[in-house]
Amino acid sequence: MEKVNQVEVSVEKRVSVRNTEEEYFFCEDCTIAEVNGDFSGMSDETEEKVKKGMESLPEGIVPAFDVESGEGYFEFSRMRCDCCNTYLAGSRHKFTRLEVVK
Repeated sequence: MEKVNQVEVSVEKRVSVRNTEEEYFFCEDCTIAEVNGDFSGMSDETEEKVKKGMESLPEGIVPAFDVESGEGYFEFSRMRCDCCNTYLAGSRHKFTRLEVVK
């Protein structure tokens, strides 16, 4: 059975969304950019790679990690970042994609 959540979009409208179960893992730079829209701590080259990566991702990407419990968070990893494609070692944060159920 498919799990469907209600998300409040505005005071007047609600939509149903479902988790696609797709997993994306982002490096620290891409996580900060995706969650906060903050590119201030990046070099121009890194910012360009992150923005290009974010543009290539599908719509509906949302965080799926909890640093306190450790769920969806790897403190040290060499896996590829699904946003900027770096293999530089560092933390990785799990994201998933939600889609609107019509």
